[in-house]
Amino acid sequence: MRIRENSPNQYVGKTFGRLTVTDEIIARFGDQNRHAFVCDCSCGTKGLIYNKYTVMRGSTKSCGCLRKEACAANGRKCGAENLRRYKQSVR
Repeated sequence: MRIRENSPNQYVGKTFGRLTVTDEIIARFGDQNRHAFVCDCSCGTKGLIYNKYTVMRGSTKSCGCLRKEACAANGRKCGAENLRRYKQSVR
């Protein structure tokens, strides 16, 4: 399979969810080269690299700030703290 070094930057400047595409690249995900987007999030986080297709189909919407805001709006805490609490309650 031939990999194009200069992919057409037809998505640069477009916004998907909270992510704005700043560049299209070929990146290594596991043991394969994949098309990827370099994105800036609307919360201010810059230079994030995501698989192009997860961003385009809506699986990836933000850098993680959206999940944090949703948890805070529901009055819950998200992340490792809840995981620790869950593991202790299961024992």
